[in-house]
Amino acid sequence: MIDLHYWTTPNGHKITMFLEETGLPYRLVPVDITKNAQFDDEFLKISPNNKIPAIVDQTPLGGSEPVSIFESGAILIYLAYTWAALHSFFGLSIEDYPAVERWLEAVASRPATERAYTLAKQLNPQAPMPVRRAERIASQRKA
Repeated sequence: MIDLHYWTTPNGHKITMFLEETGLPYRLVPVDITKNAQFDDEFLKISPNNKIPAIVDQTPLGGSEPVSIFESGAILIYLAYTWAALHSFFGLSIEDYPAVERWLEAVASRPATERAYTLAKQLNPQAPMPVRRAERIASQRKA
């Protein structure tokens, strides 16, 4: 079980989106940044840079002690490898993982909605892309 120390921010949403899509079991642990909960001593043991999201994998593969990870990019990579060890990640072979890792990093560094659609499109070229707001407005003006 993964404890996701979370608040409703774009970085937090990156992780919940990934967890929901993969079906990895997790539990939300709210970290109310409006009340500076990210500076609590207990949270700083998990995320020494006092930022959310952070995870604690209570049952990591291999049976080791719980593992804590902070920074959304590092969390996504950890979760991707965890998922890959349990399943064939997106139906890909191990040789394809570097491409997945590059896209996970791209996802971690772009605006949230565009990241999700770009990753989906790269993994499945048949996936429909949403109409961008400017295109939608332009098409409405023509009508």
